[in-house]
Amino acid sequence: YMNDLRKSAEPSIGYPQAFTAQILNQQLFFRRFPKSKEESLRQVRALLQIARHENPGLLLVVSALPSYQLVGEQPVDGALLRVLQRLSITQPEGVRQEQELYDALRHLAGETGWLFVDNLSALRKHRGSGRLYNDFDYHFLPEASKIIGREEAQRIMESMQGETFLAGNSRH
Repeated sequence: YMNDLRKSAEPSIGYPQAFTAQILNQQLFFRRFPKSKEESLRQVRALLQIARHENPGLLLVVSALPSYQLVGEQPVDGALLRVLQRLSITQPEGVRQEQELYDALRHLAGETGWLFVDNLSALRKHRGSGRLYNDFDYHFLPEASKIIGREEAQRIMESMQGETFLAGNSRH
């Protein structure tokens, strides 16, 4: 596992460990320790349940932030492809695994009474000419932040339609 983490650094980008931090850490960990995925999801469920139990009258929101790899901007940056070649992980395999985690988070949010904001679908619909992620450390650029903010606002507004709210109270 440690050797894979070392190999996942990409010196051609400003923050060489960007892919390790954002994408590959979980993929590599779950690949080497497959049972850890189940335990990770169990812990996420428990945290969501605790927060729901402690905040029964509040609207709680899970706003999942997908990685560069999962959103699938095209063409795929050569830096990511070089890292994946060193690790024997294919891009489709990485996307599949991250999609499974994203879908599991959506399910857990619904199961525990949280509002889920599907930023992945919103980001994938982007048809502008600008990038959504920078090529320094693969964090969001302003356009992606705008898309996410609009999606969050829309989902919250939809959840509030037809309800009367007092400060801090909702049916969620």
